[in-house]
Amino acid sequence: MKQTSRVALGALVAAVVVAAAPATASAFIRTTTCIPGASINGCATNETPLPLYWPSSCVTYHINEAGTTRTNLERTFGALRTSFDAWNAVDCSFVELEFGGYTNEDRVGFNPNADNANIVVFRDTNWEHSRGILALTSVTFKGSTGEIFDADIEFNSQAYNFTTTDNDLQVEIDIQNTATHEVGHFIGLDHSQEPESTMFATAPLKETKKRSLHQDDIAGVCDIYPIADVPAGGSCWGAPIGFFERPLYGPGDDTPVMEDPGPCGCSTPGSSPGVPWLGALGVLGVLGLGLWRRR
Repeated sequence: MKQTSRVALGALVAAVVVAAAPATASAFIRTTTCIPGASINGCATNETPLPLYWPSSCVTYHINEAGTTRTNLERTFGALRTSFDAWNAVDCSFVELEFGGYTNEDRVGFNPNADNANIVVFRDTNWEHSRGILALTSVTFKGSTGEIFDADIEFNSQAYNFTTTDNDLQVEIDIQNTATHEVGHFIGLDHSQEPESTMFATAPLKETKKRSLHQDDIAGVCDIYPIADVPAGGSCWGAPIGFFERPLYGPGDDTPVMEDPGPCGCSTPGSSPGVPWLGALGVLGVLGLGLWRRR
C-alpha cells in the first residue's frame, strides 16, 4: 500500500518530550511522521504521528570529496567528522555514526535500486533551494513505522561563507556549529525549545556554541537510542567501509514516493533582505516513505 507522509521540522514542531531526569522537563523534540493539528504536514484523520529513528545502531555516512572551494578541504572534512563524533560520544546512546569515506556521489535522496549513501555535500553552485537556507537535511523514512532509510545534508556554500577557524574575529558561519545541528536532524531530532541547546532553531552569525552538545541534546539522542536497548550485534566495530546496505522492502512494505518539500527555514541575521535568523538549520521534506528536509 502506498503511503505518503509529510513532516515539517522548523517552525512546525512535534510534541514536547518529558525526560526521566529528576523534576526537570526536557525541551528536546523528536521528529515525527506527521504533526497533529498542523495545516502543513499535518496528520490525516486517524493517523498517528510516529517518531523517526534509524533501525540499526551502525549508520554509515559519506562526505562528498569536492568539499567547497571556499575553505581548506582538510579543515572542512575534519569539522564535519567532528560534528558527527559529538553525537557518537554520548555514553547513554547506542547509535554509532560511522564515517564511510569520501565519495563523488552528490545526489540527495533514497535510491532503492542501487547502493544508497547518506552524504554530506557542499553546493558551491546549483543550489536548488531557497537562498535563505544555510544547510538542509533531507531524511527518507517509512511512513508506517518512522524507520529512516536515508539522510543527506547539503550546505549552501553558493550563497554563504562557511568557516572553520577558531579565531572569533574571523568566524562567519561556522561549519562545525552548523553541521552538529544538522546531524541532530540526521538522527531524528527536531528543533529544541532549550535556547542553549545545539538543536535550538536559531543561531547568530559567528556562533560556535552548537559545536558542543547541551544536556538537552544528550537527553534527546538517548531517548531515541537508549543504551539499554542496543540491538544485538549492531556495533560498527569491524564493519566494512562502504555504502550502507540492507534489505529494504518486503511484503506489505511502503513504496517510496518523493514529493516536493514545502517552504521552511530561515537564515542568519542580516545575511539577505528580509531573512532574520539561521532558523530551521535544516528543512523538512517529504517521502511516502516520507522525506523531510531540515534547514
